[in-house]
Amino acid sequence: MYNKILIPVEGREGAWRAIRSSTQAVPLLAEGGEILLLHVEAPGSQLVAGEDRKKQKEEDEAHGKSRLQPVKDFLESKNIKYSLLVRNGVIADTIVKTAHEENADLIVMFTDGVQNISELVFGSITQRVLKNTDIDLLSVRK
Repeated sequence: MYNKILIPVEGREGAWRAIRSSTQAVPLLAEGGEILLLHVEAPGSQLVAGEDRKKQKEEDEAHGKSRLQPVKDFLESKNIKYSLLVRNGVIADTIVKTAHEENADLIVMFTDGVQNISELVFGSITQRVLKNTDIDLLSVRK
């Protein structure tokens, strides 16, 4: 059983994928365990500073939390403890970094196979996370 399960969530469609991932993860959750929902925003411009930077960060966080809302509603309906996390950065790197910072002991990711030539050459996000972490990873197939 796992105490902290990290589930990355992207776009609106990704929220429904995360719900599906959650249904796979919940039986693996230890009593009193927690689901960590993570939305990663692309890094903002480093040219923005001061109040504009602060405003941009607040907007990114609000946007990320809106993406997590359907998953949040699902977990609440199942009475499952969860946290919402919004981070900025390169997606795969940020998933790995956050999993380690939050002491996650399982990462659950939705995958639907190679989608384009770029993924074939460079690998999918799931593959990059798997290569760069020692944390267990459950890949939920489409």
